[in-house]
Amino acid sequence: MTSSVYNPAEGVFSPSHIHRSKGCGVIGVDIDDVLADSTPAWVSFASNIMSSPELCEKYTIPNRLWVRSYQGTYQALWVMKKAVPYYYYRLMKEVYRESETKRTLGLFSDSVPFLTWAKSEGVRIILLTKRSQMCSKLTYDWVERNKIPYDEIIFSKEKHIRILERFPKLLFMVEDNMDIANAVGQWGYHVYLRNNCYNSDYLSDRNVFRIRNLMEIVDIWKNRLS
Repeated sequence: MTSSVYNPAEGVFSPSHIHRSKGCGVIGVDIDDVLADSTPAWVSFASNIMSSPELCEKYTIPNRLWVRSYQGTYQALWVMKKAVPYYYYRLMKEVYRESETKRTLGLFSDSVPFLTWAKSEGVRIILLTKRSQMCSKLTYDWVERNKIPYDEIIFSKEKHIRILERFPKLLFMVEDNMDIANAVGQWGYHVYLRNNCYNSDYLSDRNVFRIRNLMEIVDIWKNRLS
């Protein structure tokens, strides 16, 4: 009987590792901006920091960086990405990921119906997040409060690699990060990219499919099985 244990010397995405490790019926679903409507909270959080001299001083961020607000949350996100130097943007993002703001995020209306369908099909649901383990309690609290069906959560900046180490026969992944989606697609996996203003660039791999609603995935898989 062949082993299904990952052999680091062989490589995570080697054909033999993928072949012998079944991992059947597993999907990976990102939390932020796939299930959780995170962007409005993130833009508001960053705006509050950069409009407050006290908070800027606390997080060592120059308060002159914030630009005037544009109408529409997603437009403001795009402006912020262009206006704020990468270092300070990532610094604020890390502060945000570990903040209490994550406890009260909104939920996209298609999130629970999609995951409920996956559960009804006998699929194991692995939620993915770049949040650190320090955020695990508020994350679990948010998931439970919103009655989100799931089996476990992976906390890691390399979440897409961690899940594939354990489940090389992953059915598919759902992401909002285009770089992650393209990378996983190039490794031979199907990825559904939830469309947003910050991921509207060219998809570099034929295994990546752009969707606007999670229930589109249900229709795709029903057609495959029919």
